Amino acid sequence: MKKNNLLQFFRSLLVSFLVASLFIGCAKDEKELDGPGQPEDETGTVDIEISHSIEEVIDLYDESDMMEIIDDVVFKGTVISSDSAGNVYKYITLQGENGYGIQVKLNKSGLYADYALGQTVFVKGKGLYLGNYGGTLQIGGVYEGSLGNIEEDVIDEYIVAGEQGTVPTATVLDIDNLPEDIEKLYNTWVSVANVQFDNSEMGNTYAEDEFSAYNRTLTTAEGNTIIVRTSQYADFANEELPEQSGTISAILTVYNGTLQLTLNTSDDVVFESDRFEEVPDAGDLETTHSIQEVLDMYDGSDLMEMTADVVFKGTVISSDSTGNVYKYITIQDNGYGIQIKLNKTSLYTDYALGQTVFIKAKGLYMGNYGGSIQMGGIYEEKFGNIEESEINNHLFAGVEGNVPSAVALDLSALPDNIEDLSNTWVTLSNVQFADSELGKKYADDEFSAYNRTLVDANGNTIVVRTSKYSDFAGETLPEKNGTIQAILTIFNGTPQLTLNAPDDIDFTNERFTTTPPIDAEGTGILTDAYNIAAAVQNVDATGVWVKGYIIGSVNGSSLASNFEAGATDNSSYSNIVIAASADEADATKGMPIQLLSGSFIRSSLNLKDNPEMAGKEVWVKGDILTYFGVPGIKSASDFSFDGATVEEEEVLPPSGTIGAGDDILGSSLTSTSIDFMTYNVLQNEEIWAAANGEASINGYNNGEVESWMISKSTVDFSSFTKPGLLVTENLNYFKGFEKVQVMVSSDYAGSGDPSQASWTVLSTETDRAQFGESLSQFVVTSGSYYIAFKYLASSNTDASSWTIKTVVAGEIEEEDDETPVDPAPAPGENLILNGGFENWTDDKPDSWTKAENVSQESTVVNEGSSAVKHTAGGTKDISQTISIQAGKTYIVSFDYNVESGDGTDGRLWSFFKNAANSSIGDIKDPNDYLENSAGNGSWNTYTAEYTAPADAVSIYFEIRTYGSAVVVYDNVSIKEKVVE
Repeated sequence: MKKNNLLQFFRSLLVSFLVASLFIGCAKDEKELDGPGQPEDETGTVDIEISHSIEEVIDLYDESDMMEIIDDVVFKGTVISSDSAGNVYKYITLQGENGYGIQVKLNKSGLYADYALGQTVFVKGKGLYLGNYGGTLQIGGVYEGSLGNIEEDVIDEYIVAGEQGTVPTATVLDIDNLPEDIEKLYNTWVSVANVQFDNSEMGNTYAEDEFSAYNRTLTTAEGNTIIVRTSQYADFANEELPEQSGTISAILTVYNGTLQLTLNTSDDVVFESDRFEEVPDAGDLETTHSIQEVLDMYDGSDLMEMTADVVFKGTVISSDSTGNVYKYITIQDNGYGIQIKLNKTSLYTDYALGQTVFIKAKGLYMGNYGGSIQMGGIYEEKFGNIEESEINNHLFAGVEGNVPSAVALDLSALPDNIEDLSNTWVTLSNVQFADSELGKKYADDEFSAYNRTLVDANGNTIVVRTSKYSDFAGETLPEKNGTIQAILTIFNGTPQLTLNAPDDIDFTNERFTTTPPIDAEGTGILTDAYNIAAAVQNVDATGVWVKGYIIGSVNGSSLASNFEAGATDNSSYSNIVIAASADEADATKGMPIQLLSGSFIRSSLNLKDNPEMAGKEVWVKGDILTYFGVPGIKSASDFSFDGATVEEEEVLPPSGTIGAGDDILGSSLTSTSIDFMTYNVLQNEEIWAAANGEASINGYNNGEVESWMISKSTVDFSSFTKPGLLVTENLNYFKGFEKVQVMVSSDYAGSGDPSQASWTVLSTETDRAQFGESLSQFVVTSGSYYIAFKYLASSNTDASSWTIKTVVAGEIEEEDDETPVDPAPAPGENLILNGGFENWTDDKPDSWTKAENVSQESTVVNEGSSAVKHTAGGTKDISQTISIQAGKTYIVSFDYNVESGDGTDGRLWSFFKNAANSSIGDIKDPNDYLENSAGNGSWNTYTAEYTAPADAVSIYFEIRTYGSAVVVYDNVSIKEKVVE
């Protein structure tokens, strides 16, 4: 059976406020009761004119914390609450004739004697206030600036008791199928049939003595639940909950989105039928997502509701048996973990270490605490725990097993993807508590939790965090060194360990001597730059100076594993590593510096081009952020060699052509008789040039370009019925049609600067293709004109590639002609650019918009001279976006070679997108990793067909590589299927 999620919000169990929406008692004997404030006529009937119904009063409310009623508002209702049993305190609940209800707050007890169940009560609203408590609408007075009770000495001025009657017929509430307008039933009398108290409640009483009120969970056979909330002061608080099933009648209220029932008396619980079977087995659940995919859903907000039907599972790696874990479990699956916040203790009895747990996430929320992603409920409109009454709706315990094998961490070489290991089970070897911690306990009594520092032989550290409430808080830290296993979390970028028990520490080796740390020095300005030690202590500082000696670079994804000492053929262009001394050989004692592409600092300091920089002292300005998994400098902007003078880039005079360049004759093109001149408005090395039967230009890495190719004489279009300029062109790396314009002019002088003339941009008969070779038909008005091809690039990277093959003045062909112009790629043509990874720039494959942790592979190649090697180190992507047509079928294919992996190494993760760039269809199977039937070190091929949905205009193509896998990809293609 499926279990519906009834409640979209959650609330705290530990609410001590007794007043609103919580407690209602039983009925007094039915008889006419004289109530206070009764203006009677001679017949004894209350004579008050009603101005509003309760529904209309509710509509007056402006949702503020406290809204004064300033008009003459008078309404009435029937009493459906009683404080005779002590479960209601200082309020009455009234229900109107049309089924709406409201709670009236009165600073008086024993109200059942004045306002009996079923009695009509009139309320004079002027001067009172409307507000709500957790969503339950109330009317009352003012107390210390907030909504409060109507004081006893003025109750008669506002509340008038009328005729005695009967309680309205209860509305039947089906909690398996709640009405969409459930809020209309708040503060009304309802009846719920075919329910029983949850299995977890058996043996409990309605309430206990520790807290002011208790929630007890009712459930249906479908597993949907609702709360019965009872005051510890109720006469029936100590009665044991009935074990059978049946019907309950009560007042329905809400608290922060959670529905609650308030009893008038335990007599309103009529459970006389046998208990039924509850809740589906965890084995009946099918997972829809992995933990990794759930983490990928998180949008980074403080509170993100899970609105989709998401089911995932994980193995429990936490235990609160020693008290060091409090009201949460941590589950892990396939190397990723997440913390589930639960408003319950002793969770180890329900979810044991190594046990599989299924999570039905719809209706829950995601948030994070210091960067550690969590899933839970809602508390006072903020992220909080899943309430105990809701736990069984979302968590299902499966089979018991073993805790996953711990991931080994090396403090000297923490992985770049350390954040991906948050909430997972890890182990560290050859560590000990720092000298400064010796003799201390795990935790003291002053604060709620304490950090104790573990250290390795190189002085690298990590925190062990322990609650003062843990059973082992008072134990003395072990003095020796060895191995520790714990849950890794990240708090504001700092890794820390949480122990399940001290038994997870095995320190039996003699202590080692750590390398004494270098004192932190400097203030971060050029003349007093941070040294490495000070920089490490100032992570997140921006625009600061750090000094050190260049000792090498990182050619890969790990500072420790891929460090290249000194200057070699394998040195990286993109970074350097500095340390406290020029002869430092341990990269983990250094600090990596990011050298941005195209920057002066990269061209000056990278060891590939500047081997003489190895061993040189340098001062660098930038932002201290995590880089290669350790504190490093990103966005480095300035540098100095003496700590006093900032090095400045020499501004060279422009080079290249300005003005007229070489002519391009028609004979240099293909089937073209028109001759052209060339002209650069801006001085640049790049200018139109001809070769191999075509003219071309590409301003990539040439800065700002404005280059013209202009006919040497006018071209006559007057003899054509539908004149046009027919151009065979090829566009790649498209940056916009405004940067590749075809123009005509009737006042150009025939030579010199074309920008001095008037030019008209030509439009085309059909859309120009944005990539690949196509015939473009430009519409021309009859007459004689100079024609020009104007090329613009605004920067090194904002540059298209444009090739002109044929230029002919002629007739524009009609669309229904035998040879229509079709700018779209032909079926069977590969739409992926550089799919063979043959072309590279700055260590990245050309045309691929995203290429994380990649390197050019020239040995393990399936075709051509190179491929791309993807070294994951977490979840890493290679992606490209291409244009397609809706309704067409496309064949996706690529070759891959898993050099190392575990069977979950990579997968296709692509989408069809519409014009708004929204995903409208998958090109993936979330549960399918790339099959590695050929085995590691051998080539495999992935091929599948996908049909573009309506409104699709593009494919976002992405391949993901996971964990520690290394995969080589080659021959990526997406082709329109050829229909025979």
